[in-house]
Amino acid sequence: MKFSKKILPFLTCCISVIISVAQQPNNISALDTYRAIHWTTEDGLPYNGANVMLKDVNGFLWIGSFGGSSSDQLCHFDGTVFKTYPPDDKKRGAINTGMIFAFKEDSLHNIWMSTYTGISRYDIKADTFTNFIPLINIPFSKKDPDPRTCIFPFW
Repeated sequence: MKFSKKILPFLTCCISVIISVAQQPNNISALDTYRAIHWTTEDGLPYNGANVMLKDVNGFLWIGSFGGSSSDQLCHFDGTVFKTYPPDDKKRGAINTGMIFAFKEDSLHNIWMSTYTGISRYDIKADTFTNFIPLINIPFSKKDPDPRTCIFPFW
């Protein structure tokens, strides 16, 4: 009987400690679980700057720029490899410019882009681009683009 009188308070104390430790809040915030990585051309990025980005439904990161240099290319990143889409206005199914001003993903998961020459749509199933050129000229030069005068169909 003496043994049970000594063990009951001890067990009660142990259970109380276990419960209080289990209910302590986790001090690790969501911000602490992310890490920043600086990708450059050495990692496969076609240029060292990006102006617009979009994460699509598949988790790809689409990266575009409107710097106006010859190295501007659209690319997407799957977490390991940068796939670039060099502009070629003579090749069917290719994007016709590397200057991207905005992205939007539609309900079919195609990626729409506001570009220097109009609007382009990336068909995710066919892995091709369709380019839609406006009926009027875009009133800025490639040397000094002014995004305020571009086509921004998504805003």
